[in-house]
Amino acid sequence: MASGSEDCSLKVWDCNPISAKHIRSQQGHIAAVSALAVTADGSTVLSASHDNTLQLWDVATYKSLHVFRGHRDKINCVTLSETLSYGISGSSDKRIGIWDLEKRINHQYLEGHGYEVTSVTSANLHGRNIIISGSIDNVLLLWDIDKLAAVHKLTSDFYDVKHIRMTSENQVSAIFQESASVWNITDKMLADGDASLSLTNCCCTHSITSVVSSCQQSWPIVGRSDKNGFIVGWDEMSRIRKWDLDNEIEAKVSSGHGDANLVTCLCLTDDNEILLCGSESGHVNLIGLHNTDQPIGQLKKPPSAENSPVTAISLIETQQNREGPITILIFTAHKNGKITCYSIDKATLYCCGCVSVTECDGNIVTDDGPDVKQPLMVDPMQHIGSLPSAVTHLIAYTAQGAVKLLSCSDSPNNPSIIIWDVANQREAMKLDGHTHRVTSICMVGDTHAISGSRDGTVRYWNLESGACRVDRSDHSDIRSLCVTRDGKQYLVSTNKNVITVHDTTSGECIRTIALGSKVNMKYLSLSRDGSQLLCCYDDFSSEVRSLETGDVKLSMVGHQNEWGNIAYISDDQTVFSRSSHCGMKMWSSTTGEVLGYIGLDQENDKESGVTTAIGHSRMVTAVAVHSGNFVLTGSYDKTIKLWTIEQSHDGKLRFSLVNTYYFEHAVTAIEMCKDNVICVGLLSGLVCFLRLNID
Repeated sequence: MASGSEDCSLKVWDCNPISAKHIRSQQGHIAAVSALAVTADGSTVLSASHDNTLQLWDVATYKSLHVFRGHRDKINCVTLSETLSYGISGSSDKRIGIWDLEKRINHQYLEGHGYEVTSVTSANLHGRNIIISGSIDNVLLLWDIDKLAAVHKLTSDFYDVKHIRMTSENQVSAIFQESASVWNITDKMLADGDASLSLTNCCCTHSITSVVSSCQQSWPIVGRSDKNGFIVGWDEMSRIRKWDLDNEIEAKVSSGHGDANLVTCLCLTDDNEILLCGSESGHVNLIGLHNTDQPIGQLKKPPSAENSPVTAISLIETQQNREGPITILIFTAHKNGKITCYSIDKATLYCCGCVSVTECDGNIVTDDGPDVKQPLMVDPMQHIGSLPSAVTHLIAYTAQGAVKLLSCSDSPNNPSIIIWDVANQREAMKLDGHTHRVTSICMVGDTHAISGSRDGTVRYWNLESGACRVDRSDHSDIRSLCVTRDGKQYLVSTNKNVITVHDTTSGECIRTIALGSKVNMKYLSLSRDGSQLLCCYDDFSSEVRSLETGDVKLSMVGHQNEWGNIAYISDDQTVFSRSSHCGMKMWSSTTGEVLGYIGLDQENDKESGVTTAIGHSRMVTAVAVHSGNFVLTGSYDKTIKLWTIEQSHDGKLRFSLVNTYYFEHAVTAIEMCKDNVICVGLLSGLVCFLRLNID
């Protein structure tokens, strides 16, 4: 077995369960090894790296045979042609490279994707040598290797292709950020294209099946202004963590949501007394931070939200006159694009702050019993508006005495920023300019805002006139922005291993902060005193760095929120997937329906949406299927559980726990070997082998 790592090395392992050991390390790349492909005879390995190169290795001699150069940006994926001696790579330079492994030259580059290529595979479909490639948008392209041209385009309603594979003859599956889709490839699809085909005229085919996973905002997090620290939706379940950076204290906060109900977004009042916590079930709990760190109330879910997860929260205080009561307007947005406003008297809310409550069977109740005064339940006041897809950002502000709301969605095809007139429940202005999904918005004072996008630009907006200034356009993927408390500087994180610091007035880059091997930052935030940065990454880790020096002060590992590995039963009609829950789902790849749950109790209150974990106590990180009748699940709780699949009299699939295997570290990967032996990867970096006692 061969493995690649962020430490730039490639390792070869002996997978014999008796003599299992690490054989040798190969050091050739100067950046993270992102993907590997092994030839059918096992004699050579082709490795791809973020150093923009591929290397061909001889397994017997452990030597590098050749270095392939030509990509202009990091290489994300690699595969081998089934029938030709070609290596195929996908890169962030938006190109697909075809490499002749015998002649050791670049055969050709294929260009057609509008964004970075994230996954490639090859297949022989209807007698043609075909490459299938995916990007961070919702498009998969089919290429004829002999014609060196795109012959068909597949589209999905979902974005960010993570993995492509052939599930059966002439059937393609793709894993997206929050879903999986399957297509049947017909001979007519491939015959429609020719070498002169324009990609804009390719006929599109919708997937025959789509299954949708959970929606969780990446790293739900808010900074504290009363203390030098952060509050983070840290774990894969409903837990929240408070970090006090000055005193190096970490404390738990109860979200009030069920154990397997994910925390999707957070919002903190200006005085840091009340934390609003959105969940996957669509509920928002109010958490009192002053005394209890417990739920004190709940925003009632609006009918328009249905069971859609909460994706963004914002709030603002208003006052009719100086002597009048202070009203807090709370805005919530859901994955279905609906935006709702709640209104609550501040004194009433803070009066509940001394009451400690919990969620029981979907209802918020006090800890002191049912006879005690019930906590606050807030009804929705009005529907503000809707966006075409999941709302990712909400910012409430005042302009000339009126409350306005900034919003944007996760759609790369509709990247406008919408300003809502809250009082009149209508769209007041549309800010156009970005050409791809907006990933971050920050206010600068009361009249300006900055936004970053995956189109590689940062725009500085005048919210009164709608005019903007483009401060940055170097074709990097902007991931996150943050503004210093005085508003004089802003920081930009991209998919590169660097943070840039800019002057707000001119947009000029003042300096850079190097991140070493860390890339693809999800979130960037400044501490209250402006001296420390919280950096959260795609690899589910986070770091606290000094803003002045860039040195790492603290490193942590958090939750995972994307579709992970999937496993198919031998008939290729049933799919097992793990997400951020403590369990798994089993899907039909024919209909897209959920067939059953492993480790999750779905017999719960439909209104509350609370899911109870009955298997693992923490997130499931890996899944493997054995002989079609057994399923193995690995978890952050340092266990692997073995389940049997049975069909009950009512036709539903039931799962029974057979055995639990314990490890010293969190389980991150499971792979089936021969003779009931499994290969297990642990978070510590260890790889071990386990023989199952299965009849």
